[in-house]
Amino acid sequence: MAPATPVFEVFGGTGSQDRLRLVAPRSSLCVRCKGRLMLCGKPVCPLMVRSLPLIRSIGDLGVDLDGSSPPGVFVGRMGYPKVSVGPLATNERGDTRILDSPEDWYGLGYDRIAEMRVRLVRGTKPLRVESARDPPPYLQRMHDMLMSSRSSELELRFSRPPSATVLLVDEAPPFGPSAPVEDFRVRPGPGNRALERVYYDHDLGSEEAVMQLYRSGIRITEIQRAFSAGMMGVRRNRKLVPTRWSITAVDDIISKRLVDEIRGMGTIDEYRVYVERRLGNTFVVVLAPFRWAFEWIEAWYPGTTWNPSGEAPEVLGDHEGYRGRTTYAEDIGGCYYSARLAAAERLREEGRQAAVVAFREIYQDALFPVGVWFVREYLRRALRGNYAAFDDARSAFDHAFKFLRLPRDVWLSKSVVAREMLSQGRLDDWKSF
Repeated sequence: MAPATPVFEVFGGTGSQDRLRLVAPRSSLCVRCKGRLMLCGKPVCPLMVRSLPLIRSIGDLGVDLDGSSPPGVFVGRMGYPKVSVGPLATNERGDTRILDSPEDWYGLGYDRIAEMRVRLVRGTKPLRVESARDPPPYLQRMHDMLMSSRSSELELRFSRPPSATVLLVDEAPPFGPSAPVEDFRVRPGPGNRALERVYYDHDLGSEEAVMQLYRSGIRITEIQRAFSAGMMGVRRNRKLVPTRWSITAVDDIISKRLVDEIRGMGTIDEYRVYVERRLGNTFVVVLAPFRWAFEWIEAWYPGTTWNPSGEAPEVLGDHEGYRGRTTYAEDIGGCYYSARLAAAERLREEGRQAAVVAFREIYQDALFPVGVWFVREYLRRALRGNYAAFDDARSAFDHAFKFLRLPRDVWLSKSVVAREMLSQGRLDDWKSF
């Protein structure tokens, strides 16, 4: 949410540091605190974690950048159907894939994630979304870059030195500096055969293309990049898709297909409880021996991103039954589909179906949101780990709630699937589904 009456403050006095802008409403604690008084109650200042790496990165940037791309691309959503598109690049040479590969970020701290993200400069150039049907040279070069199996060397010329903004009002995830692109040259690495096959098949639908890539072992992040850049689908229908939308679209497509497959499988034969605790988050997942159903409930504690000034945790949830959803998961948003993908993927690997209830608590020491990949990758890891097994629902949920701070009554008041599981015990007969 943009501040109604912003205040702009700048670290430093002259030179490159003046290209870092801090934006906050006049009432923001950050304006009064400036990272010194810790008024927000967090153990580490999110402002400092995000801003200091940006100061260092901006200092080395001018109008020319000669380096590499992981490869990566960013497609904005403001002004749709004319959007800002550009490569993600760093002034470093060599293998920079880690900078845009969330699948490799498990176990990293907020400081490391922020430091990697801000090293990537976002080039920007306005393009109409339909330009993906017949890519102009600028977009074609990005397509060539994204089809590389490793980092690509590139040269960028900007119309001004890159600058960055840190939003203090909603603790937005850290973004690197950005600048409009005047010229862009790329030397792609060896091609990724699976991506090339999809790209040059102009009669293959986008959903089939996503699944073909997924079954070829292409990472979710790589599929999302190609989807966003308009590199798949029937040629006359290809479009650029804003990065945020493409992430949820790909998670949704893959998880739906996996759920379709597991519906025809037998159920697991026990109740299971999985637990994962990382970076100010607790995830607890319960799998039950019933037909497919899925529920995701999360609690944001006071002082967190989506509950910055509340006095009690904000609890939100969405669910689906055996037949799936017909509407967007408005309360949870993209995290719902990332979590559903992780759950469906694990069950498909096992050749079983189950009813799944996943709880998430977010505490003050979760410094800032880092993207829905966090939910997908941490649930993937949790569901491949050890679990506690039980013979009945009550014992399973009694165990699950031991790892959560909120009382069970609060969780169950927001639940459909867990509450029915405990009170009725047979999901197959649910009228609500």
